[in-house]
Amino acid sequence: MISLDSKQIKAFKKHKLGIFGLGIVFTLVLIAIGADLIAPVDPNLQNLDKKFIPPFWDAAGQWTHLLGTDVLGRDMFARIVYGARLSIVIGSLAVFTGAIVGIPMGMIAGYFGGKIDMLLMRTIDIMLAFPSLLLAVCIVAILGPSLENAVLAIGIVTIPTYARVSRASVLSEKEKEYVLADIALGRSHTAILMKGILPNIVSPLFILATLGFGGAVLDAAGLSFLGLGAQPPTPEWGALITEGKKYIFQAWWLIIFPGLAILLTVVGFNLFGDAIRDVFDPKSNKN
Repeated sequence: MISLDSKQIKAFKKHKLGIFGLGIVFTLVLIAIGADLIAPVDPNLQNLDKKFIPPFWDAAGQWTHLLGTDVLGRDMFARIVYGARLSIVIGSLAVFTGAIVGIPMGMIAGYFGGKIDMLLMRTIDIMLAFPSLLLAVCIVAILGPSLENAVLAIGIVTIPTYARVSRASVLSEKEKEYVLADIALGRSHTAILMKGILPNIVSPLFILATLGFGGAVLDAAGLSFLGLGAQPPTPEWGALITEGKKYIFQAWWLIIFPGLAILLTVVGFNLFGDAIRDVFDPKSNKN
């Protein structure tokens, strides 16, 4: 399991950008959990009498549309808030899909080696021969445009990354004394991998998942922007930008605010992931 000692906690507290990233991540999670309470209205509620209302529109002394409305009069603040919930779900499912397949593949390849290693790693090499976004587009094109298929595609294209990191970690661990002792005692391969090696390679995998979360959100937004991900009226941030690009000169806020939401999310997870990596890197804790 992931655990931080007092020295690592102290190092993280000194990492100002990491604290800032953690603040963004924590805020995003709170917004996602409390979307029903934070959003003033249903994100899909239409009111054509209020279409293209600019941000901070004051009606009877009240800020009723903090981020304006779109072409159908839907409240943009509500749509972006619910989009945060979707982003958390998208990132979590994509990371889980990539990890649940890639980590066992890498561990098995690194532990057994030989023909098994060659077969699994050549499969990974074939996947890596294609640019990740292009491969995701191909998968969604085959399965059909939808948010679920986009998440599945993003998870699939991240499998090679988890497989290679877990394989490299297992290769460095399997020659250590505790593994050799387990083999000498006759423990099963499954027990050695799951109870012996896996707990000792969790740290790099956790860092990889943290850094990959923001990338998954960005890729999902990219697929939705291309019309291959979330479909209207789903308030996913990439889909919101696609809907708003036709009115960029008439209602600039339709693409600016969803774009900022994507930017902050990716930056937050990347800064947090970088800080965690620095904390677990022994070279960064010499002092």
